[in-house]
Amino acid sequence: MAELKINQEPEEKRKLKGLVDGGKVHSTCINCGKSLMDFQLVQPQAQAEVLTRVVVKCGFCGGHSAVEQLAGQFYPGAANDDINFDVADNDTEIECDVYFKAWSKCK
Repeated sequence: MAELKINQEPEEKRKLKGLVDGGKVHSTCINCGKSLMDFQLVQPQAQAEVLTRVVVKCGFCGGHSAVEQLAGQFYPGAANDDINFDVADNDTEIECDVYFKAWSKCK
């Protein structure tokens, strides 16, 4: 039986593959100040940067976050465990590429 050998190259000599951490962007409501969503930015190796404008509608007061321009691909997430979020139809005059809505899990 052949012996399986892994990690033969030292880690510092291996070429990076996959996603690069681009940091986080935190969105809050400009009216009531509630934390709404976090966006984890990622960038695939050797890919041109993608720019996306996002806005989050606040389900607490009816306001919204500021328009954020995100550089790179991103993963959206709730700001905390008490918040739900989803993509919404942009039925406002706010110019953006993706319009999210965030609201409380507790009714």
